[in-house]
Amino acid sequence: MASTLLERISQDEKERAIIFEREKILNDYYAGLASARQSGEKEGRNEGRIEGKLEVAAAMKGQGFSIEQICRLTGLSIEEVENL
Repeated sequence: MASTLLERISQDEKERAIIFEREKILNDYYAGLASARQSGEKEGRNEGRIEGKLEVAAAMKGQGFSIEQICRLTGLSIEEVENL
């Protein structure tokens, strides 16, 4: 039965076009999912880095480091450090 269907599809240009279009849609869909996942992972890593810097900056502020020292060592802005 499968071989009969395959033979029919391979003989019919319209059927082939429909199947190729369906495959293209599925490939595009899965590529979009993969791209979204990668983008989400990258965004999550960036948020984690910022959270880590803020935690370190808060600890440094608690230890009496100057705002300028904290900014220089963590790469955070003066506003970000002052708001801790």
